[in-house]
Amino acid sequence: MNTFKGPFRIVFEDLRIQLFIIGGITIVLSIVYFLLGVFASADEVFNAGASFGPIYGLLLFYPFFFFNRPYQFTLAFGGTRKQFLLAVFSAGAILIVAGGLLLNSLYFLNQFLVDHGYSMGTIFHMADLGESTNPLLYIWIDLLWCTFLFGIGTAMSSLWFYLGTLRTMIVATIVGIGLISYVTFGSLGSFFEFIVMNYLSFVHITGLLGLLGLLFTYLLMRNGPLERGGEGGFFGKQPKAE
Repeated sequence: MNTFKGPFRIVFEDLRIQLFIIGGITIVLSIVYFLLGVFASADEVFNAGASFGPIYGLLLFYPFFFFNRPYQFTLAFGGTRKQFLLAVFSAGAILIVAGGLLLNSLYFLNQFLVDHGYSMGTIFHMADLGESTNPLLYIWIDLLWCTFLFGIGTAMSSLWFYLGTLRTMIVATIVGIGLISYVTFGSLGSFFEFIVMNYLSFVHITGLLGLLGLLFTYLLMRNGPLERGGEGGFFGKQPKAE
């Protein structure tokens, strides 16, 4: 198998179809919000809704399908785990950039129509939580959020594949109990205050967490098991390095 082209085609083939479907849904949502702004009986500009949900959802949840057919097919046709991971990261980068550009194109188009009086309904953007109105910053913030979601989704998917369903459920239960205890007995006021007062810094931290999630995925799966959960032991059988 070609060192990159083969694994990339396997990974990207289905992802491309999903991107077209989700992109179409996002466009339809934006049109609906525009029409709400046109026909709503409003004297002032109002927020009609948010269009980023489908794109963000795809970035977070689609990585859970990477280690099913694409992973098995890549290895079956002579590809390596490292080639597969490179293909996943490359396809993810394309998805992040394409999704970010689509979201911001729709946002700025809708904002142009609102500014010229064609509609009263704006579309919410994650950058609206900050103070800057710089268009480039809007695009950058979307890219950071997309990177965070894809990185976290890929990390959770790889951990699930590496440990298996039962072990993952045990780890998730322990982490969940810890989070619930912290929320119940701790104070989240300072955390939310930091987000409000330092939103741009917070978004960059989330983007960094996404990159760390991708690094975690690479370190975990570069010599990962052939099947979900591996064999033997809590962490499964350790395969030989390629």
